[in-house]
Amino acid sequence: MNDPLQPRDVFLPFGILLVILALGMLVPPLGVVAGIFVPVPLILIYLRYGKPIGLVSIALVFMAVLMLVGIKQAILYVTEYAVVAAILGETTRLRFPFQRCVLFAAMGSIVLSSLMIVTISAGQEMSLTEVFEQEFRKGADQYIESLEGIEDKPEDKKVLQEMAERVTHLFAMSFPALLIIGSLFATTLNYLLVRWLWLRFYQVGGLFEDADLTRLLIPDNWVWFFIIGTGLAVLADGYLRALGLNLFIVLGGLYFLQGLAIFLHILKAKNIPKVFWFLGFALIFMQPMLVGLVGGLGLFDIWIDFRKIRSAPAEDDEDEDDDIGPLP
Repeated sequence: MNDPLQPRDVFLPFGILLVILALGMLVPPLGVVAGIFVPVPLILIYLRYGKPIGLVSIALVFMAVLMLVGIKQAILYVTEYAVVAAILGETTRLRFPFQRCVLFAAMGSIVLSSLMIVTISAGQEMSLTEVFEQEFRKGADQYIESLEGIEDKPEDKKVLQEMAERVTHLFAMSFPALLIIGSLFATTLNYLLVRWLWLRFYQVGGLFEDADLTRLLIPDNWVWFFIIGTGLAVLADGYLRALGLNLFIVLGGLYFLQGLAIFLHILKAKNIPKVFWFLGFALIFMQPMLVGLVGGLGLFDIWIDFRKIRSAPAEDDEDEDDDIGPLP
């Protein structure tokens, strides 16, 4: 980990940051997407030169954000990026399994973001749900007003406004689940990109070599929370419906991740060329129907066990030399 400084150690992390900043200024929509990966260069520095330098780098970026764009963006940086970079860097350095790395980092971001939201809304008379609904409605109204030609068709505008009213209410009720799933997906993407960059450009310290992404496994008994959540979301009203909707979204997102792990396992097992990997994942994220199919793949893995990775009970306790035994 203490090898002499190489050009890649300077150009790779700072190059990633510059690309993210350039996209944010030149193409704002792409900048928002690229901003998810702000922790990546910080994690690379953390892993390459250890905790002290890694934490100093995270703090320096915080000071830069504070001076350039203000306190609000600096707080956002801490809750969404700095905590993810610090926890992912440390848990990876300690060689935690990738599921725990992602879970701990995402939970850190979720907790800090929740505290920030509660603190900001504490002085308001409305409930958190009403605050979220108001903000979502503002965004929906701005989008409707921006549509060309909508002013010439009042009936179309009314339909869109009615639809937006229903959707914003659902978004407001499910905001906790959206926060959780968003943090989990963003953290997972950062982990995957750091892993690829590390194995491609560094390959020191033995990091990530044991991270088998195809073995992601959601505890089987969590399916009951998914079933209960689905039932409450469909049949209940009020707070029970909101609870069910949040359970459905969170567990559905987790089963989607498990479905992706199964899909990756199939691609590796069949030795599919890498170019088809990218095409397959691109199609999944572009087609809502495929997203549902992959989520169903993850859900039915509970009963079918597509990857055959669950521990099977030993038939003979005395036969300790069998070639096939429970997985660690």
